[in-house]
Amino acid sequence: MNLILIGMSHKTAPLELREKLALCCAEPAATLERIKSIPSVEEALCLSTCNRFELIARTDGEHAVPQIKNFLVSQVNIAPEELEKIIYVHRNEDAVKHIFRVAASLDSMVMVEPHILGQVKAA
Repeated sequence: MNLILIGMSHKTAPLELREKLALCCAEPAATLERIKSIPSVEEALCLSTCNRFELIARTDGEHAVPQIKNFLVSQVNIAPEELEKIIYVHRNEDAVKHIFRVAASLDSMVMVEPHILGQVKAA
């Protein structure tokens, strides 16, 4: 099993790009269906807040990363080389550690922000 997290946050991407991705996830069920239609994605979770957008996916291999990046490019209408400058990719154990940091609000603009745990739970 491979776990991949691809995202952008207030630390890496400007607000207008985060807003575009937030709009594409306005209908979370539809967004998840589009993500899960990527052939190498077996399960997916989409976390979209005002300060971050992250896709977490269980995949059948490393070739899922470029496919997920292509999905993001299509949603934000950005050049692939520009996307590369603003996203981060975590794999397996590093992805899990990142999710726990986010849930604990250690990666938030405001430490101990109470809403992020609920947003992670809802995702």
